Amino acid sequence: MERNNETRMEEFRNSKYWNETIAKQFGENAACCLIAGYECLSDDIHDDNRKLVNLADDACIADLEDSFLSIYLPSRYMRHYTWDFTNLLALSLNKMMERFRRDDDELVQTVLDEVVLYALTLEAQFLDVNGLLEDDGEEWGSWIYQVGVDKKTIETIYDEKKPIGRRHPYHISHWIEKIPNRENKLQ
Repeated sequence: MERNNETRMEEFRNSKYWNETIAKQFGENAACCLIAGYECLSDDIHDDNRKLVNLADDACIADLEDSFLSIYLPSRYMRHYTWDFTNLLALSLNKMMERFRRDDDELVQTVLDEVVLYALTLEAQFLDVNGLLEDDGEEWGSWIYQVGVDKKTIETIYDEKKPIGRRHPYHISHWIEKIPNRENKLQ
């Protein structure tokens, strides 16, 4: 098993998305989490897109018999996760990963980016990156709150008991708007 872990860790380090800054600041587990979560979330998006394209135009992931995205995205907006939305989700994921790859100053630019990065860490946590990650005593994925994800945003969006009106900045209709004045860069 140790040999497989070494091989997998080497694969992560050789990935085009390996981020040395994240590895140094938050540990290799965080850098592995970013890559593994990206790979899985990307696969889940592709899988749901493939299923949705064959359904009616207003179909959403709630209409699918099985959808991993339905596990990782806020359930309050399940009826909004259509084929168009999943394409937007894929675009956001890919653009954000490119920003991480380049160590851009603005890693997390929108509420959708926050949701994507949070979902990505949930994916990696679920998979435990094939058992490579050690329990370092820290909350899983806590590094995302140091690169621009606002914990309050995530808690509000994922808590169905907290009402979010249409004009509220956390409402899904505002998820692609740029977040003003957010400190979210790697040091």
